[in-house]
Amino acid sequence: MEFRQRHRQEPAWQQKSGDQQQKSSDQQQRSLVAPAPRLGSREFRKARGAGLLESVARMDASLDEATRRQLADQIAAGYVNDHGGAMPLGLMAVCRLGPPYVDHRLSLLESILEHYGPSDHVPPLFADARPLVRSGAYLYVEIYSDGQLVPVRLDGTPVTP
Repeated sequence: MEFRQRHRQEPAWQQKSGDQQQKSSDQQQRSLVAPAPRLGSREFRKARGAGLLESVARMDASLDEATRRQLADQIAAGYVNDHGGAMPLGLMAVCRLGPPYVDHRLSLLESILEHYGPSDHVPPLFADARPLVRSGAYLYVEIYSDGQLVPVRLDGTPVTP
């Protein structure tokens, strides 16, 4: 049985040059997780762009790791560029690979895509998004660092209180 150690690779939109790499590790860690925007703020209400929606919908189209990483980078860049840096920790969406998978989780900070069956356990912050995703009413659900969930309809409209 072969075990491989997982190495963290910075997404393209987070790669730094020269003196930017000199930041302390504390500053780097804080910069990875942007604070969640307030409910009802402009970042939450702004419709998600067509490019972002297309990238999310294509997550199951390829099992190739490089392609998935590129899509994850595009999704993260879409949040950074179009939503004022209000990037969620990750997304939960319906999995289109078919049985035994029903949904998947994309961690934007680590560019990790995990598929789950109906009885599989998901990380706590993502577990609350599962019923929303399975309802079929949303393309995906955004999960923020403070536990806020923002369902996004098929047309890109976020559902906010």
